[in-house]
Amino acid sequence: MLDKILEISKTHSEDSCNNINESSYIQKNIEKTEEHIDLTDLIIASNDPSYSLLPNNEKVFYLKQRRIEIGSEIEENKLLIENYNFNNYLTVKKIQSGLMKKNSISSLLFLSEYYKCKISLIDPKNNMYCDTPRNFGNSLVISRGDDSWGLGSLKNDYTKCFLKNINGLIKDIVSYDIYDIPLKHIGSYKSCELHEIANENGIDIKANGKTKIKKVLYEDLRTHFLNLI
Repeated sequence: MLDKILEISKTHSEDSCNNINESSYIQKNIEKTEEHIDLTDLIIASNDPSYSLLPNNEKVFYLKQRRIEIGSEIEENKLLIENYNFNNYLTVKKIQSGLMKKNSISSLLFLSEYYKCKISLIDPKNNMYCDTPRNFGNSLVISRGDDSWGLGSLKNDYTKCFLKNINGLIKDIVSYDIYDIPLKHIGSYKSCELHEIANENGIDIKANGKTKIKKVLYEDLRTHFLNLI
């Protein structure tokens, strides 16, 4: 598996980090004007304390090395991956495979959990954004450019969208519902059945005096179960 992960080095150019300003820092470790062709690189760079301490000519290699280390870590530490509560849509092999690709959705979802960081992807041109499923104390806002990714800010007039609406992502998993929670697909339930589940879990089935529509109540239940993980 590690030999395959090393193939990343053949698909990542040495100029994957562009426009670096040595004196400007925002959020955690990443520099203000730094952009990456690969979303995975940006997520790792933004969450790894060692990254910002490196000279620029060592950063590309370091990001490749971290992918290898993370891929090995989740294979060797079975308890770690079990604690994430992933279902069969996001297995260890699928994660390792995603780490070999650029801009894979599997890596986005996995690294959000690995770093305990809620990630918001924004499309400034179309005023859209989408979030990774779980809420964490740390958060990261990433902006999609024409052919790269950089840090951004979420504005109040942005409309929430689906992952498929964000350009540049590679869908390498069958479903985005990657967590093992006691909730089936929304189509498996009648509204009255969702009401029963909501009542059992202390979720209000009404909002502003009106009964929530099925989709809204389902999302409330999904959020509730995700927060229990």
